[in-house]
Amino acid sequence: VAEAGSSVIHMGDREIKVDGIITAVPPKDHLEIAKLWVSKAPVLLEKPIVMPHELDELEQLVTIYPNRIFAADCFMDSDAFQFVLHNKTLLTSIGDLMVVNGRLVESNPIEPGREWLLDPKIGGGGLGMDILPHSLAIAHHLLQEFNVTEQMIVQEVTLGRYVTDSGEPLIGEGETYMGIHGRVGNIPFFLEGGKGADTVYYGVTLKGTRGLLEIMNGTDKHAPYIQIIPEDGTTQVYTFPLGGV
Repeated sequence: VAEAGSSVIHMGDREIKVDGIITAVPPKDHLEIAKLWVSKAPVLLEKPIVMPHELDELEQLVTIYPNRIFAADCFMDSDAFQFVLHNKTLLTSIGDLMVVNGRLVESNPIEPGREWLLDPKIGGGGLGMDILPHSLAIAHHLLQEFNVTEQMIVQEVTLGRYVTDSGEPLIGEGETYMGIHGRVGNIPFFLEGGKGADTVYYGVTLKGTRGLLEIMNGTDKHAPYIQIIPEDGTTQVYTFPLGGV
């Protein structure tokens, strides 16, 4: 039991101080958890952070409690992504940033017990809504590394849906794929995410004036790697142990 305004939880005779909250529930419950805890401890919201119709209420909450609500994203913990962030010369080696391409797609079906991901009333959308924010978060962070701070403007959204191996339609209303195209200042970005693709790929490619930088975050079956392809010179490849995110 948590007392009003307190960051201490009472469990029987024990008192547990709460340093932070991480949501591990469907998006439909995220906002209520944030409202309950934001005055007591920092709150990390899994993606999607809230339901689409709750964005205005979330913005009001962030205004009242600045620097207390954060978006959590496990993909930024990958060996490949962290290696790039700690070796900034990999970013500067491709010159000025020109284009960002992000792709997080899977060929495997929905995991048992997570069929609710296709129910917009619970997840806010479908699989695209669930997976695409990873690609969006990674792209946003990398843009900041290039000192690109303008707002990301979405110009086009593509939704798709696949059927199961048996040919039976999926249960639920949500999409299984989402792609967005837009610009940040004068830099175009193309991001996509979902399940049902022919391949598995969890990565982002940055095109610069002097070459390409590919960051493959990896999965439990695909080892992470980094590839630098200069306009003129030898391709450099960095590999990491299997394990992914």
